[in-house]
Amino acid sequence: MTRPRPPENTAGDNTLTDGLATTTSDRAPEQDVQRPALLAVSVLYHPDVGRIGERLLVPWRLGERVALDRRGPNFVDPDGRARGPLADRGVSRRALQLTCTSRGLRVESDGELPYRLAGAPLAAVGEIPFERLGKGLLLECSRRVILWIDTWKEAPSGEVHAELWGISQAVEILRARITSLGPHDLPVAIAGESGTGKELVARALHACSPRSKRPWVPVNVGALNLSTAAADLFGHARGAFTGADQARPGYFRRAHGGTLFLDEIGSLPDPVQPMLLRALESGEIQPVGEAPSRVDVRLLTATDADLDQLSDAGRFFRPLLYRIRTTRLVLPPLRARPADIPLLFMRFASRQLESLGALDRLEAGESPWIGRRIVDALLQHRWPGNVRELRNVAVQMVIESIESPRARLPEHFSAERGGRLSDPIAALRDITAPPAVEGRDWAVPPDALVEALRRHRWRVRPVADELGVARNTVYAMMGRLGIRRPGDLTRDDIFEALAAVGRPDAAAIAARLEVSERGLKLRMRALGVVLDG
Repeated sequence: MTRPRPPENTAGDNTLTDGLATTTSDRAPEQDVQRPALLAVSVLYHPDVGRIGERLLVPWRLGERVALDRRGPNFVDPDGRARGPLADRGVSRRALQLTCTSRGLRVESDGELPYRLAGAPLAAVGEIPFERLGKGLLLECSRRVILWIDTWKEAPSGEVHAELWGISQAVEILRARITSLGPHDLPVAIAGESGTGKELVARALHACSPRSKRPWVPVNVGALNLSTAAADLFGHARGAFTGADQARPGYFRRAHGGTLFLDEIGSLPDPVQPMLLRALESGEIQPVGEAPSRVDVRLLTATDADLDQLSDAGRFFRPLLYRIRTTRLVLPPLRARPADIPLLFMRFASRQLESLGALDRLEAGESPWIGRRIVDALLQHRWPGNVRELRNVAVQMVIESIESPRARLPEHFSAERGGRLSDPIAALRDITAPPAVEGRDWAVPPDALVEALRRHRWRVRPVADELGVARNTVYAMMGRLGIRRPGDLTRDDIFEALAAVGRPDAAAIAARLEVSERGLKLRMRALGVVLDG
């Protein structure tokens, strides 16, 4: 049986970028192509910045057609509320036709629409194959509205978890996994690069579990003292060791009936690892200087380290690795979810503006405070520090631009970008590849810098001495990686860390916040924060 072919491409196809318009009869048969479930069109920029993050989801059916113009179709916001058509003068009244085919997405215009697809003028007719469409493309509407077009493998679950913002397929899948795993008591190992939101995911797992009304106890394992780690986790009797002037229950007993979250589990001291395995296997803990006792705790762990590599090197107890990895959640890096970048940035910026009483800066107008060029720059960045870095850039932008008629990105960020790229999607090609860490742009590999900072407890001078670079270089690299400095801390940051540590210990709080102890104390003095005890 002969299968129908789509119409031949016109000469206008040459205006599309390489790999978008070429389709031939030598491709795999139709039944071998796994069609997506949905076509997604998301708003990355709109002069009414409150519309950033809206999207249109269309069931993928052969022949399904979307006529995109100023008057339709209707988009919905991230909460599912209808918001209407794009309704901006930069979007033509003449429709751009998007049609689902057996090979990909057919794009048709009258050759005069002021659109650019993947950085090239859109002239007439072209077909985007599934392989390219799956990576996503930018559709620019007269340089005023930017849309992101991609495909989804499955329909959204409709699940919502506080603070887990995003409109990408990756975030929808993550939400569904959290909802599925939350009600169970199985340990969950959360993996992902630094700054991807591992603690937020752990909190969401706790919030949708039967234990949600019971204790939530987060612990930064990297901040535990080697000599007292067992006592910190499992508790100790008064006088059990030098300095134990009073009995302490330990994190396990504090979490009884609830959830214990161990962040940076790869930093757990070797002697404590078999003790943790026993607690997980039997539900029994051994407090220092006390009789064994039983606890009912669900354990969640997180790390950005390669535990298999640590185990092969003899630095992580393999039986414990198997036990905590009963179920594994791997969080996507920010560069793999470009549709979320502008939305997250606007959320962080609006929070900071609200705290300064200047939320009116975001009111819609002919010349918006946050302009299109800012979103261009955000989409070009690789975000090695992930969401944490994005948040810091948004906060710094607001602080530095609050008195200006137009917002501008922080100077260090603009300098790193080196100006606007001629190709709007140059940094979005191969978006799943890891960020480059070598070459002249980095004085030392970022991994080496982070390891040195942790080893020296976030003190910059000894790190600079060890790495053989200037302190200003260390500060600049910290900024690029989204590592905050003490001056970035707020009162809320400090009190949240105090609650997590559970005691007025400046060293432990500094370790939790990943800043130097001296820097923390200076910041506390500036904010008027005094630790009791």
